[in-house]
Amino acid sequence: QLTMKLEDGSKPSVLTEIPWQPDKATEILNAVQEIRSFVEAGESIQEANQKRLKALGKESGKAPALREFDWVAAADDFLKSMESRREGTLDDLRIRVRRFKLTLKSRPTPNDGPSLMRAFARLYFDEVYPPDHKKAGQLRLPPGKDGRRRNLRDVARILRHGIEEMGAPERWQPLPPRKMSGLIGSAVTETVTKAKTIPVLPEDFVALLDNLEADGKLELRLAVGLVGLYGLRPSELAVMRLDDDGKLYIGGQVKRDAKAIEQGTEKPERLVKPLDINGREGLGKRMAMLWNNGRGQIKLPMAIRNEIAKVEEKNTFKEVGAAFSQLLTRYRYWKILVKKTPGLKSYSLRHGWAWRAHKNSDKQLHYSQAAALMGHATRVHLDYYSSWVNDEELEKAVEAYNLNLKDVAS
Repeated sequence: QLTMKLEDGSKPSVLTEIPWQPDKATEILNAVQEIRSFVEAGESIQEANQKRLKALGKESGKAPALREFDWVAAADDFLKSMESRREGTLDDLRIRVRRFKLTLKSRPTPNDGPSLMRAFARLYFDEVYPPDHKKAGQLRLPPGKDGRRRNLRDVARILRHGIEEMGAPERWQPLPPRKMSGLIGSAVTETVTKAKTIPVLPEDFVALLDNLEADGKLELRLAVGLVGLYGLRPSELAVMRLDDDGKLYIGGQVKRDAKAIEQGTEKPERLVKPLDINGREGLGKRMAMLWNNGRGQIKLPMAIRNEIAKVEEKNTFKEVGAAFSQLLTRYRYWKILVKKTPGLKSYSLRHGWAWRAHKNSDKQLHYSQAAALMGHATRVHLDYYSSWVNDEELEKAVEAYNLNLKDVAS
């Protein structure tokens, strides 16, 4: 029996499962230290003992054969604490918890958080798809990708859960972010060729809108027009806002990076602007007014509206973009454009905005301006769209520069 003496004279106590015997001296001392640490953290002596038992995997009161911390029980308890998450997230967590448990059995046996995380990476980061898979020979979790980042993030969350909720020793703290980045690695850019970015050219975009109108598909025409004229990601149709001045804003963050997900942060609203097409000036603003926050003359297609309504339930915007893509790829004139320009995709409407920004006016947008309006970093913008620069353009640009030099005095 372990008893506390408090300042007010009270003496709360708890009966442990440990027999009062000389050969149990070390076990008794360990129990006293563990219970005291929980009490100092604000728990009652009874709660402290329960946490100690839970940490040892012996809530029944039966002593285990070993006094080592039960990480299998901790992983199961972590998964149980995540039960409120959506089913897709739970499926991923179950896979990572199973991998965590298997890592515990690896050799050499991990004896702290860093060694466990390194063993986890050694076991799963070089795993390849089997020969009968469509990705045969490719890494399941390639360097620098979100797959590695998400797996290590969840391993770290299990470790912290064991320490904070179940009393695991501090040596099980996960790797610090800098060392974790070393396990994640960098994307192998020198051996991977980025897929060619194919835009919808202005004449094809106009023809697509005209055909949609002629076929009476006004709702799909609205969605296509907003994506193409404003350079939106299709999933951003879910987070548009038109203000009283007729300016369109994109709210939230439909494409979150790992840091934003971990921290629960969102990007602020961003202003988006339509790029006019010769002969169709002002069409972007007119389409935004036709939509008018979903209360205008024309609504978005029902399939897209249904997925927008499910965003909160599914905790993802991905299906909004998928619904848009499905409607577009089934449309007859889009199929004609794909035959004309192989590789064309629904995202090519957004790429078309970038093409017009840099190719369709004598006063081109600067790359940083276009990147800001599209909602990504300038580096990302250059990665995707700098391939459109050719030798002829470079020669003309330098010639124009040399013909318009400023006087040194000015």
